[in-house]
Amino acid sequence: GISGPLGLELDLANSAVYFAEDGGARISRLDIAGGNRTTLYADSVGMTGVALDSQNAHLYFNSRDTLFRMNLDGSGVTVIRNGTLSGALGID
Repeated sequence: GISGPLGLELDLANSAVYFAEDGGARISRLDIAGGNRTTLYADSVGMTGVALDSQNAHLYFNSRDTLFRMNLDGSGVTVIRNGTLSGALGID
């Protein structure tokens, strides 16, 4: 099952829902109907949020102390910032 979901992001263009799992320490994707769950990123530290950048086909996500970016298929994971993070994650 899903363990402590945080930061749901709806991607209508790709019929997908992205979310962080604090308890499962991963970033996952479901299709809009709720099936076909795919783990896109997993770590030993709980994830705390996601933000969809649909214009650039990126998903931003964070653990307690690192901000990451990846492509919507889970490839190309890049560390954007290390260090203590505070506040909500969002894309303007």
